[in-house]
Amino acid sequence: MKKLFLICLILLSVLSTSAETWTPVGQVQWTEGALTGESSSYNKTWKVPVERSDSRPNVFRLQPYASQPLGLKDDNVYVYLHTENPKQVYFEYYQYRNYAQDVYGYGYCTYYNYVWQRCPENGYDSRYYGTIVNNNSIEFPIGSFAIKEHIINTYSQTVLLSDAKYSRYIHKIVFPEGILESQPETWVNVGKGEWEDAFSLIQKKEVSFERSMDRTDVFRCSPYSLSDADTPILIHTENSEKIWLEEFTASNYRFTQQCGENGSSSSRYGKLANGKIEIPSDYFTIVNTSTNQKQNITGEKLVITLPEGYNTPIEDDNGIFMGIISFNDKIDNLPISVLNQYTEPTFINFVNNMEMENATLLYYAVDQAITAINQPTYPDNLSNAVIVTFTDGLDQGSLAMKPELLTSRNYAQHLSERIASTSVKGQKLQTYTIGLKSNDVADDELFMLNLESLSSAPENAHSVTDIEGVQTELAKIYEDLYRQTSQRVVSIVVPMMSHGDRYRFTLDGTTDPAKVNNSEVWIEGVFNITDFSLNDVQYHGFTSASGEKIMAERNGVYLKLTFTDCRDKEQDILEVEKNDIDQWTYIASSDIWQHNIENDKDGKIDIEDVRTSAAIMFVLDCSRSLGDLFPTLQETACSFIDRLAGGDGDLTGVEDVMADGKTVDGNAPVEYYNLQGIRVLNPQKGIFIRRQGNVVSKIMVR
Repeated sequence: MKKLFLICLILLSVLSTSAETWTPVGQVQWTEGALTGESSSYNKTWKVPVERSDSRPNVFRLQPYASQPLGLKDDNVYVYLHTENPKQVYFEYYQYRNYAQDVYGYGYCTYYNYVWQRCPENGYDSRYYGTIVNNNSIEFPIGSFAIKEHIINTYSQTVLLSDAKYSRYIHKIVFPEGILESQPETWVNVGKGEWEDAFSLIQKKEVSFERSMDRTDVFRCSPYSLSDADTPILIHTENSEKIWLEEFTASNYRFTQQCGENGSSSSRYGKLANGKIEIPSDYFTIVNTSTNQKQNITGEKLVITLPEGYNTPIEDDNGIFMGIISFNDKIDNLPISVLNQYTEPTFINFVNNMEMENATLLYYAVDQAITAINQPTYPDNLSNAVIVTFTDGLDQGSLAMKPELLTSRNYAQHLSERIASTSVKGQKLQTYTIGLKSNDVADDELFMLNLESLSSAPENAHSVTDIEGVQTELAKIYEDLYRQTSQRVVSIVVPMMSHGDRYRFTLDGTTDPAKVNNSEVWIEGVFNITDFSLNDVQYHGFTSASGEKIMAERNGVYLKLTFTDCRDKEQDILEVEKNDIDQWTYIASSDIWQHNIENDKDGKIDIEDVRTSAAIMFVLDCSRSLGDLFPTLQETACSFIDRLAGGDGDLTGVEDVMADGKTVDGNAPVEYYNLQGIRVLNPQKGIFIRRQGNVVSKIMVR
């Protein structure tokens, strides 16, 4: 059974990573400690190439034993390293085939080292984790790894598995500077343009362009895609008179523009005008990568036409940060990035391109979503971290990814514990589930257990009977998010107050001193002139995030008191008007409140609404059991995304809107615009604005 279990682990490790793509990020210095349970002579150091996952930026893979100085057999086994938590770094289980030899003519014995890091992720009750130190090194303490030697006699098929031996040296990995701290660059699709080739590799063609969220004047595209070795082409437009392309490869050729940025002493740049880039072909050095021979192409011109609206500003300092995970028998991931009217098409296209397949990796998808939502760097005003999961049934297949959990109920409990213990930039993770039970669900108890286990609170688990129920629950979640990411800030400017006096501010229009004690909404506190603060602050009829001590801003004889995130008893935004706010001072000797009738409400009171940021992972079931409902689910998901992006996507259907209050002209020509307001002649998949005469509507093209 152990042999079968280990073989299953190996196969599942391969299957679980088959869809991932990886990007080289340099070489690490690998100091072997894991194998020192077998021999102290293995404690040696060498260089190992490392790659980062494109979909899981805190996961790396290495092949440390492909070429090593240990005197053992080279083995190309991949080792997967998780750095999501800098204080809980761990390796996935791996197997190292170290050598094979003939045993007295009776066939070969193959020797393996099975290596487990002793942490819960690998099924241990120990917590031997690695720690990131000095921003670029990872150290695993002595005893972190359990090593078992596994011997298979290919002649007799006998199997020997030794007792566990624990590592006797510190295992250490030193990364290149900045790799562990950095996040991969985020790219958003900005539409289609044209590539008119100057190198005779392809004809003029339409290509999709992406724009960097980190370097907003840098674009990339893949016009060739002729072989696996071809690389995306990065286009720098920081200076319209000095356009340059980073070195790229295509069809066994390496292209290097002759400019200082590419290490050349020449200054041969292209130019950008009206969205069109032109670069002469002889501005490039072209080398055949097979023969190392230079090629010369002269007289031609590379012409790149960027998409309309390519230079529309992208706001990335706050707002909605969204990612999507779709699941059936595999996981597809759209990494978290800013969601707004300019980036919305990227999210819409992802949803529209989802396809139904068998199986339902529900648990594994939510597992990945919890990890993914903690990876990006968010602005300081993040106020919400949310995972919304839609499923139509029970889990099928997730235990292939984590067989150590043994049962579906164990996996559900594991996720419930992860959700309860996860925070994102100090914000408690909130999770919602919407379950539309399909006909193949026989275990109602497990179905409800799933919804409840994957929700951060019982009221966040919703079982619905039809797609209209899904739309209703998504609408409620949107309203809840909108309410939580909108804050009302009340600022009151008053003359310098007296030390030790008690002050009250009524917020419900109370002006009669005889009725001040009947006020339903008020703030009260004692002033301290030494640090200009209002202390022991009480809030009646509402709440504020400002707390029990308010530090005033002094400007001459005036003090400004600011109360943030003011909410009523139902935690909705507090409804208050400037004219309803009044200041009172308590006169202890008379047990009365004295009204400050000179408080200038127009010039001294300010009510401001501010929006905070939210991180959202949308987890969508794409299993075949949805059948004919799948297109409607896609439309519902797109409407939810549109509303989050600032549109008016109706989660129960999009209706026509009359422009200027005029009548419909059915014979008027039809015009289409994208969400940036740019006219589109032939709209493809996505959400567009349709205008015919004076009727404007938002449509979804499938």
